[in-house]
Amino acid sequence: MLRRLAALALVGLVVVATFCPLSAQTTSGSPDTSGYDAKLTTVRQLIRTRNLDGATALLEVMLEQSPTDPVVINLLRNTYEESRNYAKAELFAQRLVEQNPRDFGWRMYLAEIEAKLGELGAAEKAYREVMPFVTPGDSGRLYGIVNSMMAFGVYQGALDLIDSLRAQSRNPRAFGFQRGMILQQDRRFADATTELFAVMAEDSTPAAGDAERQLLSMMEYTEAAPDVERSLSAMTGEINSARGLRLLMSHAIKVGEYERAFSFAIRQDSAAKLTGLPLVDYVRQCLDRKSYQPAVRGAEYILSHYPSGPFLPEISFRYAEALARLGRHRDALAAYENIATRFPTVIDRGDALFAVGDIYMNDLNDPARAIAYFDTVVQKYPRGISYLKSIRQTPLCYMILGDTASASAKLNDILSRQFTEDIMEEAAYRRALLLLISGQFDSTKAALRKLMVDYPRGMYVNDAMQVVLDLDQVLPDTKLLVPYSVAVRYQIRRLPDSARASLAQIADAALYRMADMDIQRSDTASALADLDRLTGNFAQSFYRPYGLKMTADILSTRPDQIDRARDIYKELLEKYPDCPFVSDARKRLRRLDEAGKIG
Repeated sequence: MLRRLAALALVGLVVVATFCPLSAQTTSGSPDTSGYDAKLTTVRQLIRTRNLDGATALLEVMLEQSPTDPVVINLLRNTYEESRNYAKAELFAQRLVEQNPRDFGWRMYLAEIEAKLGELGAAEKAYREVMPFVTPGDSGRLYGIVNSMMAFGVYQGALDLIDSLRAQSRNPRAFGFQRGMILQQDRRFADATTELFAVMAEDSTPAAGDAERQLLSMMEYTEAAPDVERSLSAMTGEINSARGLRLLMSHAIKVGEYERAFSFAIRQDSAAKLTGLPLVDYVRQCLDRKSYQPAVRGAEYILSHYPSGPFLPEISFRYAEALARLGRHRDALAAYENIATRFPTVIDRGDALFAVGDIYMNDLNDPARAIAYFDTVVQKYPRGISYLKSIRQTPLCYMILGDTASASAKLNDILSRQFTEDIMEEAAYRRALLLLISGQFDSTKAALRKLMVDYPRGMYVNDAMQVVLDLDQVLPDTKLLVPYSVAVRYQIRRLPDSARASLAQIADAALYRMADMDIQRSDTASALADLDRLTGNFAQSFYRPYGLKMTADILSTRPDQIDRARDIYKELLEKYPDCPFVSDARKRLRRLDEAGKIG
C-alpha cells in the first residue's frame, strides 16, 4: 500500500512538471546579467556540497533582482523541496500563483505544498481552485489532480472531487480504482472492495490487473480479509464474475480451504463457458503449494469431464506427478503408462516413460526395471530432456545393482561423446567412484584431481575434493582404505546399514561420512549424534571443523537452537580461519544476526 502511495506521489510531481513548463510560467523578461553566470555557478556548487541554506539565500536575492527568470525559479523551488522548507515554499508558491493566476502547474504546486505543511483544509481549497483551469474532457489533468490529492493525504477532498466528477459525467464507475484505494486507506474495506471489484470485473485496461492485485493484497491482511471476502462472495454470487471467482479461489488455496477453492473453480469454469481452464489453474496452484491431494481431485474431475482439449497432456502429467508425490506409486505408474499409450508426440511419450523409470529407481528400489524404461527412451524417443536424463541415470542404476562392468561401459560411452558439461562432469565423477570401490586408490585420486581441473566450477568438485582428502590425509593406511571403499560401495548401492558397519572401523572419518549419509536421508537426529561424537571425541581431527560447520547448518534451521548455531559459527571463524567454508560460515552468521535484530 505504501509503495502504491509513493508511486502516486511521483505521479503528482510529474503532473506539476508536465503542466508547468517554465516558458509558460513566467512572463517575458531579461535577467540582470551582471555577475549572473558567476552567481549561478556558486549556487550549483553550494547545492552539490549540500549547503542548501546558502544556496537558498543566494537564490532569493537573485529572484528579487530577476523575478521572472525561469532558471532561478526552478532552482529555488528545488532547494526549498530538498531542504523541506515548506513554509518558505508556500510563500513562494503563492507569489508564483499571483504572478501567473491562470497557470495550472503553479496552482497544483501550491496545493501540494499546503498538503505537505499539514494544512489539509487549505490544500483542499487550493485543489478546488485548480478545477476552473481544467476542461471537462481533459482526463489527464483530472487524473493528475486526484492522484496528487491521494499521494499527499487529502483523502476526503479526493473523495468529494471524485463524487463531483461522477455526477458531472453521469458515470458512477469513474475513478473507481482511486476511490477504492482511498476507501481502503480509510479502513472501509467492504466499500473499497465494491469499487475495486467493479474495476476488475468490467475494465480491460491495466487498471483491472491493478485492482485484482490490490484485492488479493487486502485479502491477505487479517483485518480486511473478512470484509473483502464477504463482499466478493456476495458480488460474484450476483454476477458470477470469472475474475472475482478466481480471486476467491486463489485466496482459499492460500489459506488451505481447498473445498471452497474447488467450488470457486467449478463456478469460475461455468462463468468461463466450460473451457476447463479455471480447473487447470486450480490444479497448478495446488501443486505449486505442494497440496497434492486437492491437485489429484481437481485433475480427476478434469479428466472425467474434459476427455479432450489442448490442456489434456499437461493435466495428465500433473495428475501422475501428484499421485507419485502422495506415495501412490502404482497409480502414478498407471497414469504415466496411459500417457505413453495415448499421446502421439515423441516428447510426451519419452517424458512419461522416463517418469516410470524414475519411480522404479528412486521410489520402488527396482533399478533393473528402471533400466528397461530408460533404454526404451534412449532407443525410441531420442529427443528432449528425458532422453538426456535417461542416458545419465542408466549407469547409476547399474552401480546400484552392483554391475560395475555395465556401469563402466555406459560411463565410458558418455565420456566418448559430446554432451553438456554437467553430464560429462557427472560421468567422470561416477567413473572415479568405480575406481575407488574396485580398490584402485591411486587411479581414483588421479581421476578426481583431473575432474577438479577440468570442471573447477562444477557440481561435483566439493565431493571430489572430499574423497581426495580422505585418501591423502585421513586414510593413509591401506587397511583402513579397504573398509572405506567398501562403505562407499554400499552407499552407492543404497544399503546404509552395511555402509555404516564398514565405516565404523574408520573412527573420525567414518563419523563425518555417516553424518553426511544421514543428512542425505533427511535423518538430522542421527546426523547430529554422529557429529557430536566427531567434534567432541576427536579434538585434533582433520574433520572436526567440517563437522562443526555441518552441525551449525542443521541447528540454524531450528528456532530453539539459533544461539547455539551462532556460537559454533563464531568458533569456526576464530579457530579455523583458513578452512574453505569460512566465507559461507561468515555469511550464515550474518544472516542469523540480521534475523535476530529484525525479530
